[in-house]
Amino acid sequence: MGAAEVTAFLTALAVRERVAESTQNQALNALLFLYREILGVELPWLDDVIRAKRPQHLPTVLTRDEVRTVLERLDGVPCLMVLLLYGAGLRLLGHRDVSTTMIYTHVRNRGPAAVRSPADRMFPS
Repeated sequence: MGAAEVTAFLTALAVRERVAESTQNQALNALLFLYREILGVELPWLDDVIRAKRPQHLPTVLTRDEVRTVLERLDGVPCLMVLLLYGAGLRLLGHRDVSTTMIYTHVRNRGPAAVRSPADRMFPS
């Protein structure tokens, strides 16, 4: 395969096949290894390859009214679980270590008593 074929193959992965960025990068790295390490050929023409783009994922953020509506419709154990998760700031991609969370909640210098849940404002005791 020459420059035109390799460029066409990598571009087709991104454009026609719509593969993930990591899939195209794996194919590119395999070709680079083959050409550089096995065949001893540099591939300076790879700058023209159209690269696969990582999809942009926007976070889903609920407004206070939406959160209030969800919480008001829950009761029993599901309500308790949601309040605990929400109040503790746990997310699907949460922190593995509480010290990281403490940095973001600015409690490092004020102690854990300084942490208040948004649910505290919605459901005062």
